[in-house]
Amino acid sequence: MTTASTSPIDASKTTATTIIRAQLMHTPTSPFVEDDALQHWSDGAVAFADTILAVGSFDEVRREHPDASVIDARDSVLLPGLVDVHVHYPQVHMIGAMGMTLLTWLKTRTLPEEANMASDAYARAAAHNFVRSLLANGTT
Repeated sequence: MTTASTSPIDASKTTATTIIRAQLMHTPTSPFVEDDALQHWSDGAVAFADTILAVGSFDEVRREHPDASVIDARDSVLLPGLVDVHVHYPQVHMIGAMGMTLLTWLKTRTLPEEANMASDAYARAAAHNFVRSLLANGTT
């Protein structure tokens, strides 16, 4: 039976297959090598349990996983397997500290935080938290 929900699911706590239905953009091949690397479905889906099982149009993914629960997120854009290639681990403790001009933000938030990295213990703890956050949020 299909269930619709807009609440997020913690994939680490379930092995049942779930499908997220949304607008979907996916680059399964290198956009630096392939001209048509970007795939897009206006009604797309990602099926997952412990890992991503299928990516494609909702109809195709649903046929492959007919017993999966469905999260209806058609008002969202989904980017499966997103690789974050622009990350600043020294700034992990100040994520979300915005709302100011760039120079003010650098002077009052970023540079003091990065100065804390002179302490090996502080830098180690920040790196540990950073990597755990990447893993917990599915960044590959």
